[in-house]
Amino acid sequence: MRKVLAFSLLLFLACGSGGSGDEPDLPASSDTSPDVAVDAAIPVDDAAAPVDTALGEDVVEPEPDVAPDVAVADVVEPTGEQWHVSPSGSDSESCGLEESPCQLLATALAKAQEGDQVLAHAGTYEEKSLVIPSGVWLISADGPLQAKIYSGEKRAVYFNEVQSAGIDGFEIYGDWNAGTPGDGLVRIYNSEDIAVRNCMVHDAPHDQDCIKVSGVIRGLLIENVIAWNPGMRTEVKYQEVLDIFGSEDEVDGEPPVQDVVVRGCWFFHTPERGGDYLTYAKVNVRHVLYENNIFGPSEAGGDGNSNVGIGTPNGNPDPSKPSNLQTIVRNNVFAGLKGDAPLGIRNASEAWVYNNVFYNNSGPEVRAVMELRGNEYALGPVHVFNNIFAGNQPTLKGGTFYWLRDDAPTAFMHDHNLYFDTVTDSEVPMDAEANSLYDQAPLLVEPGIPAVDPLPTSLDVLPILRARFGVSANSPAVNQGLDALSIEGHPDWSEDATRRWDIAGQERPEGDSWDLGAEEKSP
Repeated sequence: MRKVLAFSLLLFLACGSGGSGDEPDLPASSDTSPDVAVDAAIPVDDAAAPVDTALGEDVVEPEPDVAPDVAVADVVEPTGEQWHVSPSGSDSESCGLEESPCQLLATALAKAQEGDQVLAHAGTYEEKSLVIPSGVWLISADGPLQAKIYSGEKRAVYFNEVQSAGIDGFEIYGDWNAGTPGDGLVRIYNSEDIAVRNCMVHDAPHDQDCIKVSGVIRGLLIENVIAWNPGMRTEVKYQEVLDIFGSEDEVDGEPPVQDVVVRGCWFFHTPERGGDYLTYAKVNVRHVLYENNIFGPSEAGGDGNSNVGIGTPNGNPDPSKPSNLQTIVRNNVFAGLKGDAPLGIRNASEAWVYNNVFYNNSGPEVRAVMELRGNEYALGPVHVFNNIFAGNQPTLKGGTFYWLRDDAPTAFMHDHNLYFDTVTDSEVPMDAEANSLYDQAPLLVEPGIPAVDPLPTSLDVLPILRARFGVSANSPAVNQGLDALSIEGHPDWSEDATRRWDIAGQERPEGDSWDLGAEEKSP
């Protein structure tokens, strides 16, 4: 069969958690696809109260046509066949050629062998529980989001005990909060070297995460994904947009979930459907990297937990070990978040939080900017530096910057940050950092809480959003940061962990002259 342009392949893995059992049998849906096709709007909520950024004359408008260069994997040529699928095709024993495509994705996936690609042409595929075989990629053949998977009340895509497989370029959605309890719209379980790329995943059925990862995972990449609206667990509790849970026993004395990269994504809730956590890497997890993402806006439904959770907030399965070990949070934007805090670090150790922008996480539904908790496992070393905190005014229960629950981290490095129009009350003092900047406007390019009405219909909004949170050339944040990779103890589990770059894929310099925030203005 005729070969097509290969897609880049980066091997990572994941498995989901968050509802009831691992493999519930959900009923089929007879509902039609919801109409969510709306024109893309400028992705900033102008009604939100922005902080005074005092833009200078040299501020350059973002260039929406230039996407950040984040392709770090080698391009892998397909080694097997290409199986074509089209809604206008016809299923048969011989279907799959470009001139005679199959009609169902499930038919082509059943034919595919290791090294093959299943190429889905433009249209909507009303299918559910699509099982991706080992070594197979399911690809939207006519470009990102041209192929759509609508799964009704059931999960859409399933990676179950497979290796070296992926899905690229699909819009994946179900009937929000419908049906009997499930697990995840995209489900990754007991698998290795898995990738979910260039997708929109939204409106999960009842008791389902948008993306659920659990079991034993070795290598997962979630890249360039927009995801929103997980299902509810009960009338007042929600599942997660992304749930990462090491639900199995340790393997050779190591945590079951390792080496997860979440890169270049946008996770949010819509106010009409609500939500709680955005992402939650909780129990028995090691080596997680969140970089170049947009988190927000969110709601404060359910328990109002921290929006990005590192470690479990309550009991720890093994009090002698951290629930989450070595997580890097860098080059991200946290904007318009509600709940306990935009970021929570709990029963964890070696959390590195640097070169992020925390913007306008404010109001009576926000308790803190950062939550620190070690109720069963003493919170291990935490590093918070090179960040910009602008316009964060939480007022729930008085509001605070650091909300310290139980003891402080065993080692807590926090310095080289910029604080502007941000709450000063804090249970860990943050107003006397020797090298931090106070009461100086960061001069962000064009900040704002991302707009979710109308909903995004293209991945093109991602570089636009990221560019809005860069700094202008005359920002006080320029050249005020540390070289994170030169700090003793910085995690080095892979090349991903030790990459010198910013939110747009630009290289950061060697030496202590990094810019604060997500963008490197002067590489």
